[in-house]
Amino acid sequence: MNTTYIPRKRILVVGTHFDVTRLPVKRINKFPQAMGTVYLAGAFHREHCEVRCYNELASGPLVQAELLAWPDMVVMTGLSVCFDRMLQITGHVKSKNPNCVVVAGGPPVRILTNYSRRFFDYVCTGDVEQIQEVVHDAFGPAYVAADMLPRMDLAYWIKSHGHVESSRNCNFACSFCSLTGEGARYGKYSVDYLRTQLELVRETGRKYSIHLIDNNFYGKDRQFFNERVDVLREYRDKGYFKYWTALLTGDFYLKEENLKRVADSGCAGFFTGIESFDEKSLRDYNKHQNTRLPQIDLMRRSLQHGLVIFYGLFADIYNRSLEDIRSELHFITGQPEMMLPSFVTLPIPLMGTPLFEDALQNGRFFAGTRLRDLDGSTISMEPHSSLDAVLQFVRDAQNLRGYRRRIARHALAFYRNYRRVLSPSRMALALAPNALLTMNQIMTADWFSREARAMRRTHISGTEVLDACYTPTFPVEARYERYFQPTMLTLTNGEVNPELAEDLLSGV
Repeated sequence: MNTTYIPRKRILVVGTHFDVTRLPVKRINKFPQAMGTVYLAGAFHREHCEVRCYNELASGPLVQAELLAWPDMVVMTGLSVCFDRMLQITGHVKSKNPNCVVVAGGPPVRILTNYSRRFFDYVCTGDVEQIQEVVHDAFGPAYVAADMLPRMDLAYWIKSHGHVESSRNCNFACSFCSLTGEGARYGKYSVDYLRTQLELVRETGRKYSIHLIDNNFYGKDRQFFNERVDVLREYRDKGYFKYWTALLTGDFYLKEENLKRVADSGCAGFFTGIESFDEKSLRDYNKHQNTRLPQIDLMRRSLQHGLVIFYGLFADIYNRSLEDIRSELHFITGQPEMMLPSFVTLPIPLMGTPLFEDALQNGRFFAGTRLRDLDGSTISMEPHSSLDAVLQFVRDAQNLRGYRRRIARHALAFYRNYRRVLSPSRMALALAPNALLTMNQIMTADWFSREARAMRRTHISGTEVLDACYTPTFPVEARYERYFQPTMLTLTNGEVNPELAEDLLSGV
């Protein structure tokens, strides 16, 4: 019998990451973890491809020369701020192996499509399944998996908390969200696919919890929501995990039956986009779903059912006064009936979003702003209050400096309020933000590390320090040196970078 020899291809799938501290730290305990690489890895035929995943969020920057020289194809994804990180990895890989096929996707590539084609062999602008077309074109049909199932076995960074997905995108259009900028539409996976993922997670070992990484687990189909809750209840009862969590929107909390249903199914709580307690801000963000029920009532109602709520808070220095923002922080830390935010961030004008386009059209970005500067700790536009005052606030807000006593008092009062409602494990989850905010005051102090002491951040775009990975780890070919230069959004004269104009100004 004649058999055709099919040589194995080596595939490296990288989840790129720039840390908000601009330090090469490892966020192995961050929750939830990045999982895009696991789903992309499922596109490759298991017998004909040797696939490795690398998660920069959990493992720090990819700098190992041996690994960078290893693949026949490298596939990269990441958040909007990570575009330069994709360029840096490409420069390293191509210098080691010019024949390596480089594939890039994710939010920054979908927005900067034309610009991206200058650097990457394949530019993916569609959903995760598009990688199958790329593999077919680059290597042939023999290298494409018959069924694209997530490679949970390659998620080395996932220990006791499994991650699965039952839907994609969101049915709302918040002005700051990258999904809004991309025009992404809400879509449903089959319930059977959810079951398959739970089985795949089980094969990697028993998990303490399962987290649904859907952008909006509640969605707009109530029957679909109930079906998935029933599946999670079933697998919890079979002992696959102890509890589950998810991301969902504020409209979920309007119906008491929703809270009871998920609590009975083993749900421990949710991450919900609270963002602000100021109604005008919520309306400006086109976040009307959060204006139908006061935020404090939303949290109280959830906690009474034993469901914790994790959320982030926007310190909107661009549209609100510092006095207004400080009043909001004072209010939050003085309300023991609700949890504290897990983090405080500046609004990020992500490329393609209404927030970004408004800033671009009105020339609000500082001159010399780099794409790397569009994170949650760098001031990229003229603030509402004086720059000097806002700058000091931003430095303090990284760890809520000045609120430590209020955070401690809040924790004690919160415990007294809910000690008969929340189990010890749920109480620990609910008080985690208090502990993290308090520890952050210590961990981000000047003496945190030698690198932190040496770094003098300005927190102002255009003058902010760059990450160490902007310097190549090893010598690269001259033609790839530009891959380690920051991508400029605006030039020193304040004008939009003409190299990005085709992508950024077409809809402005």
